[in-house]
Amino acid sequence: MINLVLALGLIPVLLVLRRFYHSHFAPTFLEKPEGGVPRPPLVADWVPFVGNALSMTRGDAFWAGVIRRYGPVVRVRAMGEVRTFVTTPGLISYVYKNSRNFDFLHFRRSMSSQIFGQNANHAQSDAMDAIIFPGHHKNMQPGSIADLIRKYADHLEGGLKQAVEAVGDEGKVVDLGDHMFDILYESSAKAFFTPSFPAAAFKPSFMAFDAAFPLLNLAALPAIARRPAEKARDEALRIIEEWWVDISDEDRQQLAPSMLGMVEASEAEGWPLRDIAAFFLSEIWALEANAPYAGIWAVVELLRNPSALTRLRTEITDVIATLSPPTLSTLLHKPQPELPGLLPYTNAVFQETLRYHVDTLSLRVVQSDCVIPPNLLSGGIGAETGLRLHKGEQVICATRVPMVNEEEWGADAGKWNPERFMKGGAAGRSMNPFGGGVSMCEGRHFASAEILTFIAAFTHLFDADILSDTMKANPQRIGLGVQQPMGGVTRI
Repeated sequence: MINLVLALGLIPVLLVLRRFYHSHFAPTFLEKPEGGVPRPPLVADWVPFVGNALSMTRGDAFWAGVIRRYGPVVRVRAMGEVRTFVTTPGLISYVYKNSRNFDFLHFRRSMSSQIFGQNANHAQSDAMDAIIFPGHHKNMQPGSIADLIRKYADHLEGGLKQAVEAVGDEGKVVDLGDHMFDILYESSAKAFFTPSFPAAAFKPSFMAFDAAFPLLNLAALPAIARRPAEKARDEALRIIEEWWVDISDEDRQQLAPSMLGMVEASEAEGWPLRDIAAFFLSEIWALEANAPYAGIWAVVELLRNPSALTRLRTEITDVIATLSPPTLSTLLHKPQPELPGLLPYTNAVFQETLRYHVDTLSLRVVQSDCVIPPNLLSGGIGAETGLRLHKGEQVICATRVPMVNEEEWGADAGKWNPERFMKGGAAGRSMNPFGGGVSMCEGRHFASAEILTFIAAFTHLFDADILSDTMKANPQRIGLGVQQPMGGVTRI
């Protein structure tokens, strides 16, 4: 018993010694500047392996403290890995523009196998870079998705009609977040994968996979800890496979061009059914893990700001009156490039929601040793010499940091205010909600149409009285795009 007490008493001492070693001894004596150029500072932490993972759940407050203490470029240890983070507009732009030395395709290929379950050798094959990735990019451009947006508008109308009938004239108490998610999820899934896809039945498996995504993304996690996440992924893949083997030729040809292109390329390579299912899962995740939540946050913020909601509804009503025929359906079926001009305030609501509710970490791998120029470092270590990065290191653009920075967006940067996007008020400010460079979200054009039309339609058709509002961003979900809400808004 005494030995146990002594052992437990040593733990705090060992943690203090560990922190001293990594914070002071190692940087001073083991990582001396090479050619007078230092390495990015390593953020101090207490717990082995976990590192700063728990501290990072503090979100904006974590980054504000780190930048104040260490400067705009830091190394952070979390869940067994050390990565370098860049946090200012200039640094983020520097990484995005230097795509040869800051490679993204490594992550994209690795995600295909590590997260979505594709065969690892196939994920690293030449076909991915030469055929599948370029084809997907081409098929998600505005000229290729007009019919896809039309299909989405059709399904959105149908989903909203059912929702109106379910609520009825007397109203209904529902969880507003779940209510809106189901409409967006089913409308977009039917547009991309045809109504034959069992979207409603697949939803529990999708939600389980989405919850497992952060664990699957941790390459250093022990295999035993990854097993439950892999089980959730395998169940999602199983359902997709069962649907796919029975799909009709007609439905197959009605798939989204981006999806059909990946299927045909896989078949041409002779890849198995599991690889095709993995491509479907990656497309479903890209489609459903972000855009629906942007639509939810936009409506919730409007309900929290009645004057903004009134202004938006007036804009929508006035625009519909100018259309031929003057119906909501006509508005929903307008081409995506026309929507921001037709609905400038609605678009401002959308843009401000992205600024305020997106937390994206863009990953890169350094291809050869390099030095971050000192003119990009506003303070901290390396402000006069630059900072040295080594080949093979992972660099992450923390794009949310400048999007909520007061120097960049003003004293009210921490508040939701769509007015800042009216009359060019956001011009020249750092805004990368879809990432940037070669990793910029290829689905951004579809997502923009999806969210704009949903905001317009939902606010035009529904009145809501907030009975209780507990919705906030889930702090456990870091860097994966639109912040996912936890809690809810109850409405009538």
